[in-house]
Amino acid sequence: MGGEPVPETDSIVLGLTPVFPVSDRTDAAGEKDGFYVYSELGFRLVWGGIAVYLDFGVDKLRPYLMDDQGNRLVFDSLLEALNYLSARGWELAEVYPEVDDGDSSACYLMRKKLCDFTLQEREIYDSYVRR
Repeated sequence: MGGEPVPETDSIVLGLTPVFPVSDRTDAAGEKDGFYVYSELGFRLVWGGIAVYLDFGVDKLRPYLMDDQGNRLVFDSLLEALNYLSARGWELAEVYPEVDDGDSSACYLMRKKLCDFTLQEREIYDSYVRR
């Protein structure tokens, strides 16, 4: 996998393969990385459906879900996007209401163990989220 192109910072390709065997994963401080990383599922209406992104709580980082060719994935519904993420190891941790100027919507909090991140997910996490 060393020859694969690196995704842009505003995109993420979610694959199915873990990065390393579970027992071998440690960070620079020597800690095991079996903890959960949380992200809020966001979306934007686009032609033909919705494009979804993962919000890791970092300013200006909204990695949209992309296919292997680098195109934004477009879903018919949020439920379809949740099923897509679930098939790639993400879990729905909580759904909670968000109220903004009297309008309410559901927020979807997703989680995945860091040790189960794909190479692309791990690169984004190491570069932008983990400080």
